[in-house]
Amino acid sequence: MPLRAILDGRELLAPLLSDEEWNALKRGKAKVTLPCCEARGYLRTSTRGIKHFVHQKKGECTSKPETWQHRLCKTEIARACQAMGYDVKTEASGENWRADVLATKQIDGKLVRVAFEVQWSHQTLEETERRQRKYAEDGIQCYWLFKKFPTSEPRRDIPMFQLSVNESEQPLVITDRKSMYSFSTADNRRSSKLSDFIADILSGYFKFCESYRFERQQKIRIRFFPVNCWKCRQKHYIYHIQNQPCKTRCGEDFDLQQVAIDPQFLPEIVAKARECLETPKAKRHKINMGAIKPRYSKTVGDSYTSFGCPRCGAIFGNHFYFDEICNLEYEETERIDFATIVDLSLEDKDIPHWCYSRTRHFCCSPDS
Repeated sequence: MPLRAILDGRELLAPLLSDEEWNALKRGKAKVTLPCCEARGYLRTSTRGIKHFVHQKKGECTSKPETWQHRLCKTEIARACQAMGYDVKTEASGENWRADVLATKQIDGKLVRVAFEVQWSHQTLEETERRQRKYAEDGIQCYWLFKKFPTSEPRRDIPMFQLSVNESEQPLVITDRKSMYSFSTADNRRSSKLSDFIADILSGYFKFCESYRFERQQKIRIRFFPVNCWKCRQKHYIYHIQNQPCKTRCGEDFDLQQVAIDPQFLPEIVAKARECLETPKAKRHKINMGAIKPRYSKTVGDSYTSFGCPRCGAIFGNHFYFDEICNLEYEETERIDFATIVDLSLEDKDIPHWCYSRTRHFCCSPDS
């Protein structure tokens, strides 16, 4: 059921016709020619309001039938491309390729051609690679929108994004690359309307990057809580960093624990915790904390950075530390929180992804 037809030598694109134009053609019982097989066709509006053309009678057309989701997405893409000033053609054909939507535009004296493929049914990675090569040979950048990915690995040469249709029959694109390629649950995914996604693609807000790079300034929450020294029984305080999302340049979220080993002992965070101890709030709660430094542990037979007792200096070992953090989740333990901003020099996370930034401040952009 194509979206394109020919009437008296003039090309019609169903998604781009106004309701008035469409209804006028239907009232006139316009007989159109379908480019897919040059057979006669007529206009029809689906029960979901999607304008399209159908064959007047069954013939030898080899075009495969499309789901309503496929037609809906093609319609949204065509309209979004037109709104961005592109010339649009659906079911556009070239040598060994046929695009769901082809958008063309003169930019800085150069003809730019962008294809969009909606793949609602299964397609193998090998077939996707073959079809992508045909577009590349003709100088066309093709973006793929899959209901289900043919691979879990993001590719620079094949821009692939996940497509869905929600309960309101609105097409959505998953724009959270980390979640998208790790197949997280839908509740954890960030999505945008298909029309907005197409506008962002054509605006250059996507770029392939080999790694996630983290913003210098990060919001953290330092939680102090009391413990007793195993050696002298002195009550004192230690802290941990709550699971605050750590922001990449393109706005993706990572837990700090995913990025740094023992983040509570990063020098910048230790310094910030010491600053918190000098605040009126800390003094009001009488927070006393021992030195954070390397201490020898008989249990592991080695030294490592640790909390310790401010009175006797005894180590508060990692095993007990993690036990206490778990207890905080389930017990009504005293806790004093400090929300703050800290400058962190975090190492890049080597995860290839299609980086999204409306400011074009991509993970792979050079430092300004």
